[in-house]
Amino acid sequence: MIKKTKLLHGKALLIALDVILLILICSVFAYAERIENKDYMISVSSIAKTLKLGTYVDIPINITNYNEAEIRASFSVIGNIRDFVRLDREFVKIESASSQNLRVTILAQNLS
Repeated sequence: MIKKTKLLHGKALLIALDVILLILICSVFAYAERIENKDYMISVSSIAKTLKLGTYVDIPINITNYNEAEIRASFSVIGNIRDFVRLDREFVKIESASSQNLRVTILAQNLS
């Protein structure tokens, strides 16, 4: 049981890192992206929008669990990006063969 728990925590860390990478890729290159392997898939819809100061965009990120065990993952925004990126939740528990959405909100605000 301890080995399986450590394995699930390691997978949760990989999922969190993949989500962060996906957000950065999409915010920089502004196109749809998907990360998929045998255990899970993370996908985001297209971001092809220029934001005006004072506006925002919501980006749904879908996480699908292909694994036989549930996935538990926590998310956080760290660093200066916290000022203009919000998450609708900080934790997900995804049962086997199911999926959940995480909503990321990017705010266009004055950074000075």
